[in-house]
Amino acid sequence: CSATANISGRINFLFGGLALGISKTEISNRMDELIDYSGLRDLIDLPMSTYSNGIKARLAFTIATANSPDALVIDEALAVGDASFQAQSSKRINGIRQNAGAVVLVSHNLNEIRNSCDRVYWIEKGRVVAVGDPGDVVDAYEASLAPIDAS
Repeated sequence: CSATANISGRINFLFGGLALGISKTEISNRMDELIDYSGLRDLIDLPMSTYSNGIKARLAFTIATANSPDALVIDEALAVGDASFQAQSSKRINGIRQNAGAVVLVSHNLNEIRNSCDRVYWIEKGRVVAVGDPGDVVDAYEASLAPIDAS
């Protein structure tokens, strides 16, 4: 929608927070914290149409993790941004995981899966291939990718 493309990141934080049930007062009180966390201080008042997909993803991740939800689904969100933001995001997810309910992480980053998950589901073409310990499932996945010895 072209109307949403013209709103600023700041207004997006407001709308996103309201959609999550955070009061307007709390969002206003936390606005600087959210902006600083996202690393968008220089861009926050520009229209969303000027943001790259990576910047939009940073903003969305910041909004989604503004409170500790009962369950949080993250689809490849930790692949966005520079290494510093990725580390910061991983730390925030670990905090949510410890203080809230479930965090479902969808990722192709095997190191992220090994380091962030307690239980892993390997799903391929809509079928569950394996479930279990992250190390075991990732090892099995990596072994499935190994070239077959033709000798």
